[in-house]
Amino acid sequence: MRTTRLAVPVAVLLAASGLNAASAAARKPVCLQVVDASGDGMVAADQTSEALDILSGDIATGKRNLVAAMRLTTVERDQFQTTGVTYVWTWSVGGVTQRLAYYVYVGGTTSASFDPNTAAGASGDEVNVSAFADGATKTITWTVARKLLGPVKKGAKFSAFKLTTHLGLNQRLSGEGRSQVSVADTAQSGKSYVDGTITCLKGT
Repeated sequence: MRTTRLAVPVAVLLAASGLNAASAAARKPVCLQVVDASGDGMVAADQTSEALDILSGDIATGKRNLVAAMRLTTVERDQFQTTGVTYVWTWSVGGVTQRLAYYVYVGGTTSASFDPNTAAGASGDEVNVSAFADGATKTITWTVARKLLGPVKKGAKFSAFKLTTHLGLNQRLSGEGRSQVSVADTAQSGKSYVDGTITCLKGT
């Protein structure tokens, strides 16, 4: 009888332990959703730029914001940025492709934008958003108010991650002009992200 009474608590404890382990795994922050090799930010056949070299990227959503990060070998300007460069983060969600861009202009000024639908028939919906380049972490981080995402349902899946860096002709003279001359580096991922999942990013 004693053996029978002891077996039940042991089984319960083992089951609880398994549940706790599963719960802990579920709460573990997601990070490095996109990873890319270093040293491949090509600006010419035999020249690379560390400022255009993508290392990794992440995206996260919360009740207030979407936050996206692109990590580079450096965010410091070099001789290849004299005419401007463009950094782009794209993904698909709810049947549409959305796009973030960070522009560095001649002279070093910057701006950032979000396009909630990149389809040709949905032009004119691009809006300015907040973004900054952090020299300490070598990261460009965008923040987009959730309301700007459009009809993205709670629990939606983000996929088709793609990050690119571009040599550009970006200037602010008589009006704003931006053009992407060539792609320097590309990073893609087959991973996906479920809306609201905890990540290593802050500010959602």
